[in-house]
Amino acid sequence: MNASEMSLEIGRWFKAYRESYEWPLGAGRRVSEEDINCLCSDAHVAAAEGDKEVLHSVLVKIHRWKTQNRQGQTSKYCRTLQSLGMGYLNRLLGFGPFTDTQNLGILIDHLKVTNCNLPVCTAIASFLYGRKSVPILDRFLSQFFAREFRLNLVDGQTSQVLRYVKNIKFRIEDGGAGNLRLAVYTRSGFNYNLNVYLNEFTPECVRIGEELSGSGIGYTDIHGRCVELLPIDVEMAVFSWAIRHKNLF
Repeated sequence: MNASEMSLEIGRWFKAYRESYEWPLGAGRRVSEEDINCLCSDAHVAAAEGDKEVLHSVLVKIHRWKTQNRQGQTSKYCRTLQSLGMGYLNRLLGFGPFTDTQNLGILIDHLKVTNCNLPVCTAIASFLYGRKSVPILDRFLSQFFAREFRLNLVDGQTSQVLRYVKNIKFRIEDGGAGNLRLAVYTRSGFNYNLNVYLNEFTPECVRIGEELSGSGIGYTDIHGRCVELLPIDVEMAVFSWAIRHKNLF
């Protein structure tokens, strides 16, 4: 499907699921958006002022926001940051000022440390870049775009969306007991999926956002304002759909 085939039904799907975004599920839309705004503000301060203490704090906060500290992941990440010291934070700030995404790939590669894998790396990068043009990747997004889920059970509207969005061949692996996951647990898997994220997934979110906006399709934010759908909003809409349909993944 191409730009001319953007339909009102597809636009409604992205609008509805962006407006129903919440993380974690059950937190409510307003709380979710306010949490994101606070993290974005902290990340901006850390980057703009070169404040390493604030940066350390916000890295941990974003990690916890993304992982919800499942299996103590954020606690382990804190120990990793402590072991890396201030030199790690200095080098991270050196990739700034985060006004364009020229250094996005090397930034994400730098963010990849023990207990911080590609999904969390993209989350940190998204906040550092102001949550506009840098979408977040995780297993739901990768499986959705790779069509690695139970396609036969989706409704007609979602089927239209799947025909519209690009089929992106993320590398998916069996995480055990038949549970699929994004392949990032080896260096080759990480590098492969980072390359796909940079060169296919991110441009696709940009394309979709531009075509939605070009078709006059936006969404209503928590303040009642109609705003355009940016690349990050495209990602958030797909994620919002996916966590409500976990039975398909």
